[in-house]
Amino acid sequence: MNKGLKLYLADVKDQSDRMVAISLTKHPSSGMKGKVLAMNETTVDCLFVVCPANTPIYRNDNVIGEYNVMFMPDVIRDMMVDAAQRKTPFDVEHSGIPIRGVVVVESFQIDVAKGKTDNRCPDVPDGSWVMVARLPKNLVFDGLSPEGWGLEFSDDLDWGLSVSGVFSYDEIRLSDAIRMYNELNI
Repeated sequence: MNKGLKLYLADVKDQSDRMVAISLTKHPSSGMKGKVLAMNETTVDCLFVVCPANTPIYRNDNVIGEYNVMFMPDVIRDMMVDAAQRKTPFDVEHSGIPIRGVVVVESFQIDVAKGKTDNRCPDVPDGSWVMVARLPKNLVFDGLSPEGWGLEFSDDLDWGLSVSGVFSYDEIRLSDAIRMYNELNI
């Protein structure tokens, strides 16, 4: 984390704040790549960190410029519920073009206090959103097969998942974010 950049907490405050897609991307904003768990002739089950909790994520856009954004566990829980209820689509590289055939096998939030952990992802921060997704090997995006856009299925993927969405941002000091996290009873 570049401590010289502003830090914003992402929040879901009203109906305008929501996830638009879960994006399969070569450069997930969290920097966390997927892991192949199982593979057969037609599908691949992959473990992904969709959104890490309490982790500053570097962003650079035309509106704010360079900054870090952080998702607290309660916001991630709201995002998970919203995504499940609205059946948030998957896309590739934040394109907005839905990809078909992706099946969510597991979707859960790491909660150490309640024993909801996973030995497949021991270094993932408490409160993070983790997902096992089944991807079809014949996945086609923009007329190309996975190999055509650089997705190769092996033990570790060069790809990850990232959220596309509209969220409210509240600027915060890192010390205040740490204090807020310590006060959460999640």
